[in-house]
This record gives sequence, structure tokens and C-alpha cells, in this order.
Amino acid sequence: MYPGVYELTEIVVPDGYTGDSNCTNGKTITINIVDKDVTQKVQNTLNQVMFRVSKTDKTSGNPIEGATFGIFTKGDIYYNGSLIVKKDSCVAIITTDRNGIAISEKIYAPIGTYYAKELIAADGYILDKDKTDTKTYNGNEETVSF
Repeated sequence: MYPGVYELTEIVVPDGYTGDSNCTNGKTITINIVDKDVTQKVQNTLNQVMFRVSKTDKTSGNPIEGATFGIFTKGDIYYNGSLIVKKDSCVAIITTDRNGIAISEKIYAPIGTYYAKELIAADGYILDKDKTDTKTYNGNEETVSF
């Protein structure tokens, strides 16, 4: 490169990530020596997501309080060719409230397919050992519901 002032702008942020604020709006880099190698670290962060599960009585349809669920990865999750989360890894544990709803805190979760599985049955109920339908998190949603 030739000496001068350059602007570095991150044009495309990978799916599921928030861009580095130092580069999404442009970062000024000054080069004073011809052919000098210039390195600029760009750090993106995973978007945050909340997982939501609802639980109702199969007969009455009433909400069930106290059922505990785990949110798991359906398959291995890779990023740039590297394994970052193994299949069947638990990313959150949540318990239903009096409205039969369980919502996780916002967590950093990679793009991938997830499922909810009941870990502890509510008082008076039998544990449902089946996995829920899977849901794919595309990196841009705020909540994934099961």
C-alpha cells in the first residue's frame, strides 16, 4: 500500500453477528511507509437470543407451572469450518411460570437448529420424554419459541 489515509469499513457482517462498531461506520487507518503491512482486528459478537417454551395440560389445555426444560443443539454447529458447539449440548435451562411459559435470559447462541426437552416434570405430572419439534435460529430473531 502507499502512504496515505484509508478508511476501513466492514460491509458485510456474518449472519448471526453484530458488526464491530469500530468498522461498521468506518475506521481511519494512516500508513506512513510504502508497502507496510497493516493489520486491523475486527471483532464481531454473536447476536443474543431468548428461547421460549410453553407447556399446557393435554386434557384441559390449562397452563402448567413448574416444568423444567433444557434447550439443546440438534446437531454439531460449525463456524468457519471449526466445531463450536457439539450436538446435544444444553445451552439453557428454563422453568415454566404460572402461565405455563418459560423464557431464557438473553444468551449468545450460534446459528443452528435447537430443540427443547422436558428435564423435570411439574408436580403431579409425568415427565414428557419426547423432544419438541426443532426450531432453527437464523441469527436475527430475538426469541425462538417451541
